[in-house]
Amino acid sequence: SALQIVALVFGAIAVVATILSTVRTYLHRKDKVFVFAQVEFVYMLLFGLLLVSISAITTALPPTNGSCIASVWLINIGYTFEIVPLIAKIAAIHKFHQAAEKLQRIKFSKQSLYSAVALLAGLVILYMIIWTVIDRPKKEGDFKLLETENIDGTTAVSYTHSCRSNSSAWVIISIGTQVVMLLCGSLLAFMTRKTKNDINETST
Repeated sequence: SALQIVALVFGAIAVVATILSTVRTYLHRKDKVFVFAQVEFVYMLLFGLLLVSISAITTALPPTNGSCIASVWLINIGYTFEIVPLIAKIAAIHKFHQAAEKLQRIKFSKQSLYSAVALLAGLVILYMIIWTVIDRPKKEGDFKLLETENIDGTTAVSYTHSCRSNSSAWVIISIGTQVVMLLCGSLLAFMTRKTKNDINETST
């Protein structure tokens, strides 16, 4: 359909844009802005964006059992790598801000931030493995009788297909987790809104 074509085009554009952004980031990785931002975290975010962009393509294509599984994996892992590194960095900035207000000195290591990202990503991957093994998403068809009749008097039937698991709880938990991560990131960003511009991330 036209909607699928539009989704495929935008998905392809997003994939190309993400790849170009990754290349540009690598070429300018020694620039001050990326050094302060910790380029490794930028790579994680771009990796997440790439996975979500690819999922837009797999979701727009006619579903198969394989694409149904691939789509949920790409979406969940992609959003995790988009959001979790940002939460880890914003949380570190918030702790620095609190320590500065109390005239205290604290120190963070990159390893601790990487460990936090790895732990949360690992939990999401474990959840996806359990989901896939117990109740993997698969192609399902739906038939619907239309109110209109054909010329010969027969009733027309529409057929649509989608990806579904037997239980909707898997999707609810997945969406709920992403919403919680977004809320946590938004809350931390709000709490650090008054942080001075000259406080950068070189110590995180």
